[in-house]
Amino acid sequence: MITCLYTQVARGEPRSGGERVALVWRAPDSCPPVASVRARVETLVGAPLSSPGLPEVRGVAEVREEGGAWSATIELTSGSGSRRRELQARRCQGIVEAFALLVAMTVDPMAGRPAPVEPAPSPGEAEEEVDELAALPEVDASAPPPVDSGTPARREPAPVSARRRSLRVALGASFVANVGALPELAPGLSVDVSALVRRLRLELHGVYFTPRARSFADVPEVGAELDLWWMAARGGWVFERGPIEFPVGGGVQLGSMRARGYGIVERGRRSILWVALAVGGGIRYAPAPWVALGLGLELYVPMTRPEFTVEKLGAVHRAAPLGGLFLVGLEFRAP
Repeated sequence: MITCLYTQVARGEPRSGGERVALVWRAPDSCPPVASVRARVETLVGAPLSSPGLPEVRGVAEVREEGGAWSATIELTSGSGSRRRELQARRCQGIVEAFALLVAMTVDPMAGRPAPVEPAPSPGEAEEEVDELAALPEVDASAPPPVDSGTPARREPAPVSARRRSLRVALGASFVANVGALPELAPGLSVDVSALVRRLRLELHGVYFTPRARSFADVPEVGAELDLWWMAARGGWVFERGPIEFPVGGGVQLGSMRARGYGIVERGRRSILWVALAVGGGIRYAPAPWVALGLGLELYVPMTRPEFTVEKLGAVHRAAPLGGLFLVGLEFRAP
C-alpha cells in the first residue's frame, strides 16, 4: 500500500541578483550542500554562474534515498524548453556529478572537459559511486586537449536515464466494517493482492462480511439472516510525502448477497448478484520499505440493490442505495 521515501529537505534555492543560472537542490542532509553543486557546475562551465554571457538556465533536483539506493528527478529549463530526467546512483555524490554535468551542458554543450575539482576516484570507487547512469559522456583524461580551430565542435547532450524498480507486488489483509449493504453494521475481513507501478496502484480485493439478521416488526419470529461477499478490481494513484502515502481511486465490485430465512416453512438459502461501483481514499504509513499500515474509507453505489421478501409479509431487507466501508489494514511488500 506504500512506498517509503525520505522527507525531501530543501537544501537551498540560491539565486543572487544577476545570476544567470539558478540551481534548486532538494536533498537529505547526508548529501553534499548546494554550494558544492554550484561549485561543480562552475568548474564544468568554466565561469561563474553570474557571468553576463551565460544563457538563463534553471536546474531543479529532487533527491531521495530508497532502500539504500539514491535516485533523483531532474528538471532543466532554458530558452529551448524544459526537460525532465530520472537518475539513480549508489551514492549521493553520483547524483551531484550527473546533475552538475546536465546543468553545465544545458548552459554550454561543450562543457565537460575542465580539470576535476577533487582527485579522481580509483576504478573500484568509480564503479561503486554511480550505478546505471545511462549514457553520460565519457572523457578520456589521457587524450590531448582539442586544438582551437575557430569553429569548436558541438557536444550534443546525451540522454540520462536510470533503471528504477518499475513493479512491486504487495499482499495485505484488512479489517473492514460495512454500512448500507446488510441490515446492520457488518464487520468483515478482506485480502488484497496489489501491483505498484511507480505511483500507479492496481489491486484485486476479496472481502466477506459476517451474517446480519433482520426480522419483521409485527412478526419478530420471522425474518432472514443475510451475508455478503464480493471480489473487486480497483485502480488509482498514490500521492507520497516521505513515508506517508495518500491513495485515491475506484473500482468495480462483483459478488453475491445471500439470505437464509427463519420462522418459515421453507428455509432455503437464496442468493442475488451484487454489482457496485466504488470510489475511495485513505492514508498509509510505511515505517520500512517492506511493510505498511493503512486506514481507508470507501463509498459504493450498488447497481443491483438485492431485495429479499417473504411471501405474504413483504420485503425483509433491501440494500441501501449508497453504502460505505471503513478499513484498517496491514500490507507486506516485495522490494
